[in-house]
Amino acid sequence: MFERFYNQGVYPFAAATYSSTQIECIWIFYNKIKAIEPKSEHSAVIFQNDQNLELDLSFYKSERQIQRTAYYEFCFLRLQTSEQLNNKRRMVT
Repeated sequence: MFERFYNQGVYPFAAATYSSTQIECIWIFYNKIKAIEPKSEHSAVIFQNDQNLELDLSFYKSERQIQRTAYYEFCFLRLQTSEQLNNKRRMVT
């Protein structure tokens, strides 16, 4: 399904709302999120296409999951860039 992304060097990162072993878990592509709004005891995710998704998670937990996913993507891309630079250096020498 994501083969065309990988071939173009694009890697989609998604945030899990719960542990992936739980049936309630859903995966959200964090780069499609416009905002997260706090509700009384849960949160609502607003996507870039203005669709809403109510989560049975606190605002804090929802935001934290999205932040973690962004951090993992940053680390992955940094590692990938580092490997590409090392490969170029090997080719030059």
